[in-house]
Amino acid sequence: MNDQVIIAIAAAIRANAEAITALISSVPHDMANEVIKLTESKKPKNVEKVQAVPVPAEPAPVPAPVMAAPVAPAPVAEVPTPVEQPVPVPHPEVTVPWKTPSELQEYCMQKYTVLGPTRGGLIQQSMIELGFKSLAEVKPENWGELYLKLESI
Repeated sequence: MNDQVIIAIAAAIRANAEAITALISSVPHDMANEVIKLTESKKPKNVEKVQAVPVPAEPAPVPAPVMAAPVAPAPVAEVPTPVEQPVPVPHPEVTVPWKTPSELQEYCMQKYTVLGPTRGGLIQQSMIELGFKSLAEVKPENWGELYLKLESI
């Protein structure tokens, strides 16, 4: 049996004995003597009175220290070097010799006639370089750029 359990049992017995003594003292004297005789006759004969020895409580076991799991360093993301985009060079305001899409088409036909079939094919190539497949796709804001290309042929 655990020493603490024994101490608890002894304390309970002592408390019961004190309660009984208090009860006996409250009973009339002649009746109390009779109760004492009855309780003494019921006592075991070979029991020694033992002095209770206080047992120090064992300290609670100290838990083993828990080591934190190593944390891997966060990956360092490489920052890509920005690619410098070519800055579009603004073309100076160019005055074109046409005012409508039909005049643009007429200008290109005259240019083709002047250049001939071999070099006239460069007109189509110039439009493709600017991102257009036909003259109908060329917007008025792109006319100056197209004009400069055509004049450089």
